[in-house]
Amino acid sequence: GLAEALNGGNFNLDNKVSTGNKAGSQLDLTPFGLANLSLDSTVPDNSDTSDASSNIFITTYEKALAGHQLTAIYGYAGYSSDDAVAAHAGPLPLIGVGMEDDYTQHSVEIRMSSTDSETVEYVVGLFYQASDVNFTESDNFGIGVLNPGAPNLARMYNLDQQTDTTALFGSVTWNHTDALRTVYGLRIQNETKEAEHTNDHYISGGTVAEYDMFEQLNPDQDGNGVGDYDEVNSIYVGQLGSYEHKFADKISSDSALWSLKAEYDYSDT
Repeated sequence: GLAEALNGGNFNLDNKVSTGNKAGSQLDLTPFGLANLSLDSTVPDNSDTSDASSNIFITTYEKALAGHQLTAIYGYAGYSSDDAVAAHAGPLPLIGVGMEDDYTQHSVEIRMSSTDSETVEYVVGLFYQASDVNFTESDNFGIGVLNPGAPNLARMYNLDQQTDTTALFGSVTWNHTDALRTVYGLRIQNETKEAEHTNDHYISGGTVAEYDMFEQLNPDQDGNGVGDYDEVNSIYVGQLGSYEHKFADKISSDSALWSLKAEYDYSDT
């Protein structure tokens, strides 16, 4: 069984964890005569925060077999960050940016290497890695601070990407003499990436559905011939170059890498 197969092997563990956070103070609006300004919870504030953590874990198993060495390695790496930034660089809470970034990676490598042969040495193995990165940014625009009654707007874009990599690899070393050897290597690999990118517009603190309702219920009310929704949307498109969208794609690639080299040990003694 598996227990008998693993018996007599050596395990090595390595784990590293780090965390960090930083909080900035909220800007005092008193010098600007705005100490009593009442801000809705959907309006950006003037505070900055940052929180990040990372974790790395590696375990290695080794066992001597008849004329061979079996090695298995599992690795995990992950990090996450959560930042809030007052991006308006002024006393009024006009723009707030929130960013969340998460990454995880798992990898497994199993290889068998010869140990007793003096003329021909070889290593063969299998490698697999899966990684996932997810990034989200939300931008909140406190339009209502400058134009009471106007909706506070927000946009959120997200990138989610998964990558899977599988590889077979091997190398052969032919010792022609004690000083001369040639090394042949080959790696066959497949990599698949799948990603989705979205950009949605919101009424800040609300939902996409509420934003769509705002579009339907706000015709031209100020008599300038342009619907109020179109005026608001022009901020996204004209000033920010922001369009709602959803893109998704998947690609796969195969590759084969080989190497050939000669080594010679020279000594004048």
